[in-house]
Amino acid sequence: GTWLGLVRFAAAVSASADERGARAGSEALSSLCSHTAHACPLHESLPELWPLLLLHARACRTPAHCERAVGLMADVHARLREETAGGGGEAPSEEWRADWLLVLRGFCSLCLDTRLPCRDAPLLALQRAVLAGDPPALPPAVWAEAFEQAVFPLLTELLRQWVAATDAAEQERLMLRGVTLLSKAFLHHLSGLLSLRSFHLLWLRALELLEQFLRAPQSELLAEAVPETLKNMLLVMGASGAFESRARVGDTPQTLAQLTAAVVETMCPQLSGSPDLAGLWHEAQPAAAPAVAAA
Repeated sequence: GTWLGLVRFAAAVSASADERGARAGSEALSSLCSHTAHACPLHESLPELWPLLLLHARACRTPAHCERAVGLMADVHARLREETAGGGGEAPSEEWRADWLLVLRGFCSLCLDTRLPCRDAPLLALQRAVLAGDPPALPPAVWAEAFEQAVFPLLTELLRQWVAATDAAEQERLMLRGVTLLSKAFLHHLSGLLSLRSFHLLWLRALELLEQFLRAPQSELLAEAVPETLKNMLLVMGASGAFESRARVGDTPQTLAQLTAAVVETMCPQLSGSPDLAGLWHEAQPAAAPAVAAA
């Protein structure tokens, strides 16, 4: 419609090489987005609006401009949470989940754009998005999708970029922030995620990524930070009772505690023998199989 046409025009002007034109386009785009509620429902406009906002952010030439562009995107995310996140305690619709994941992946794509003058801004916006509000606001399965489709792929790509990084210090710092994001988000939503039958798969994938970051070549910062991050995650999970179940997980013959202990022993042996963690590995032996009565 006319409104989306104006948004397209403003986004194109904001990408202008002329600084004055870029600023005018940015201000017009911000004004148009602030009135989106009066133009059309957000879930209807988002598939077209979001790529335009990404284009606008990628055209930024200064950190301040980038922060404003990402702030505008964060405002749209907040609107999405307020308007369509299953009001009244209802589970969010499939359409809402698709829109929300589109937004998270958009923030991730900016975090990975090495041309951006300020990659901290989208990373902070992503962190706020996955830590916003009380965990019960969205079902655990939705948060599992957020990890699988946004957080985990982001860390995978940050690690891949490390190999060819032209600014090693900047990339290393972003990788550390990515590890912090993973830890905070995982623990923030832990109680809900533990209710999922597939929790052990999410946890093993998180451990796998932490191990890859730990072994990132020529990174003393990560070599020091990852073990501390892992230790904190294990302590919080232990305190929450995550390792108390005697049930075997998935198709394995092991409990979650045993599965975790095996991974940690290989990944970070110094933690396995830590007095703070020793009790975690011995609390849960697999439940014995039921006896079969003699014929």
